[in-house]
Amino acid sequence: MNMNIDTERLITEVRLRPSLWDLCCPLYKDRDARIKAWQEVCQELIPNFNDQPDSEKKTTEKQVQQRWKTARDAYTRCKAALNNIPSGSGGVRKKKYVYFEFMKFLDKTQQLNTEDSILKNTYAK
Repeated sequence: MNMNIDTERLITEVRLRPSLWDLCCPLYKDRDARIKAWQEVCQELIPNFNDQPDSEKKTTEKQVQQRWKTARDAYTRCKAALNNIPSGSGGVRKKKYVYFEFMKFLDKTQQLNTEDSILKNTYAK
């Protein structure tokens, strides 16, 4: 079953559930909490989600998760491209990802990852 998932609403629903994206959230490492959070997201996005058979629910959950992964990856690539514009490039402007502004909440997580890797490299020597 191929469905049309409202990406903007998906981003909003994921943002409301830090266990799906925030590495600092204690529930992030709790697999059961993440499964429950994804089910909640599906219930919000898909009409009659709870009425579907279990096999169809799993398929729907995978599609929703894949859509999130695609959106997150597109945001990450766009952000990297914007940060890597060489100086003197003559004002070449890359077009921002359409949901770029909606996904800026992920910057908190990415910033922490960078700080953690810097600390690990510093203390590993």
